[in-house]
Amino acid sequence: MPRLRHQPQHRAPGHRCARRRGFVVRKRGKGTFVTDPNTRRKGVQYSFTTEISQLGKTPSSTLVDFAVITPSPKIVTLMGLEPGVKVYRFTRVRNVDGEPLILETSYYPEYIYPNLTRELLETHSFYSLLYHVGVIPFSASDTYEAVVLAPHEAQLLHCAPGSAAFFHQRRTTTENGHTYEYTTSYMRADRVKLDVRFQKGSTSFMRTVD
Repeated sequence: MPRLRHQPQHRAPGHRCARRRGFVVRKRGKGTFVTDPNTRRKGVQYSFTTEISQLGKTPSSTLVDFAVITPSPKIVTLMGLEPGVKVYRFTRVRNVDGEPLILETSYYPEYIYPNLTRELLETHSFYSLLYHVGVIPFSASDTYEAVVLAPHEAQLLHCAPGSAAFFHQRRTTTENGHTYEYTTSYMRADRVKLDVRFQKGSTSFMRTVD
């Protein structure tokens, strides 16, 4: 686990709200503590940008949709949201070396980063924005399922309808156990390989991209 380091924090409204809801950890007499934004624990790389860069490839994103919505009952349950909470929903095509790889739809409570705009999301890593208000990933729960792409998803990923893909779901939590992200993704199976290695006392997971 990366060593915690003390970072001066601007007391933005989003930071105060996130702290009230338990997303930011404060230690008495020591201030607010956060870790590096490119957090990696137990072989899981939370940031797409960092993951792809470490593979020696060039990441980029195309924002398809951005909205503030009233979440469905399913999203409320999955994220443990309180009644009346609005969420950001945005869909992006994640590109590697200029070619579409992942079609990703993410949900975040609006209160963790108030006043997020489409323009801000198009020019910044959202994980980095969250880091600067003290919202840090601690653990994630992932599931993968083999599927075939419907025409809409296939078009955005530059594939033929019916092409093989991985359907990926992720819930990400803070150290305090609060779920702040739910993401669903379609990954092109012709470019992604998943490796799981078992060793006594540990399991490692790696996602590689052709």
